[in-house]
Amino acid sequence: MQQGLRFLVLYLAAYKLGPALFGTINIILLYNSYLLNANLGAVNGLKRQIPIKYKLIGGTDAEKASFNILLFNTVSSIFWGTVIAVLFFLYNVLNLKDSIYLVVLCVCNGAYFYVQTLVIANQYWNKLKLLQAGCSLVLLLSAIALWFLGKDAFLWVYALSFLLPAIMLILREVKIYPFDFSYIKENIKIGFPIMIAGLVFFLFQTMDRLIITKNYPKEAMGFYALATTLVAGYALITNLASEIILQKGIAYYIKVGANTKLRAYLFKITGAVLVCLLPILTVAYFLFKFIIEDYFPAYTSSLPIILNLTIAFFLQQCCIGTGNYYYIVRRQLTYNIVMVTSTTIAFCLLAYPYVFNFPDNIVDISQRMILCSVFYVILITVPAFTEVKEIK
Repeated sequence: MQQGLRFLVLYLAAYKLGPALFGTINIILLYNSYLLNANLGAVNGLKRQIPIKYKLIGGTDAEKASFNILLFNTVSSIFWGTVIAVLFFLYNVLNLKDSIYLVVLCVCNGAYFYVQTLVIANQYWNKLKLLQAGCSLVLLLSAIALWFLGKDAFLWVYALSFLLPAIMLILREVKIYPFDFSYIKENIKIGFPIMIAGLVFFLFQTMDRLIITKNYPKEAMGFYALATTLVAGYALITNLASEIILQKGIAYYIKVGANTKLRAYLFKITGAVLVCLLPILTVAYFLFKFIIEDYFPAYTSSLPIILNLTIAFFLQQCCIGTGNYYYIVRRQLTYNIVMVTSTTIAFCLLAYPYVFNFPDNIVDISQRMILCSVFYVILITVPAFTEVKEIK
C-alpha cells in the first residue's frame, strides 16, 4: 500500500508541477536512493546478524547492536548527505534550498530504512504494518500540501512521511547503551558486500538517469522520470513475484538438493510469470498512453520513452528466477561479477555519444536501455547453465 501510494503521489506531482520541477524532485530522489548506502552496509549487516547471531546468543547483544547502528546510520546520513549536497550546490546541480532538502531527506529516509530493517530482522510484522501505515498517512498529507502549497511544502511533508513513523518506533524499540564501535565494525564487515551487490544492481537500473542528470536540463529529467515512475509501479508486481519465487525455490532446493533441478524449476516459474506479466504491461502502457494524452499533455514527449522502458523492464524480468538461483545455490560471486560486467556495458552503451560528441536525446537513451537489458539477460543466464557442484 505504501509503495503504491508513493507512486500515485509522484504522478500527482508530475501533473501539478510540470516537467521542470518534477525533474528536480526526481534528481533529489535519485541521489537520495544512493545515500541510503551512507551507513556502509552496517544496516544490511544488522538485518542478517540479529536473527542469525544475536538472537541465538541471547542477552542484550541485539539491543546494543541496534543502538550503535542507529547512531552510526544517523551520523553517516548527515555527513554524506551534507558532502553530496555541498558538491551539488557548488556545481549547480541543485540550488541552495534543494541541496538543504537533500540532506533532510537523506536523514529521514535513512531513519526509515533503519527502522524497517530492524523490525523485519526481529520479525515484528505488526510493527512493520504500523510503520507502513504511518508513512502512508503522512504521504496523504504530502499530496494535500502539494496541491495547495506547492513543491517546497510537498518536499518537506514527504520527508516527514519517513521520519515521523521511524521516530515513533525508535522511541519504543531502541534502548540506550554505551557507544561500542565493535558492533558497527562487525556489521559493516557482514553488510558491506551485501550493500555493494545491491548498489551495483541499482547503478545498472539508474545509469540512464545519471547520464540525463549530467547532460540535460531538469525538464528532460522530468519527461524521463514520468516513464521511470511508471516502471517503478511495474516493479511493485515483480518484487512480490520475486520474493515468492525465492521462497518456493528455497523450499524446492531443500527437498531435491540438486542445482540442475532447481534451475529447471525456477525457469518454469519464470516463464509463468512472464506469460502473466506481458498482458499486464501491455494494458498498462495503453492505459497510461490514454491518460497522458488526455490529462498530461505537457508530457506527450514521454510516450516513446515509456514504451522503450517498458520493453526493457520486461526483458529484465526474464532473469527474475536466475538471480534467485544464484542466491539459493550460493553463487553470489558469480552474480556480482555479472552485475559489474552488465553495468560496465550499460555505461559504455549509454555514455559513448557524450564521450565522442555524437548527437543524442533522451528517447535514444531509453532505446539503448533495451539493448543494455538484452546484454544483461545474456550475461546473467549463461553462467547459470555452467556445471556446478551439487549440494545436498
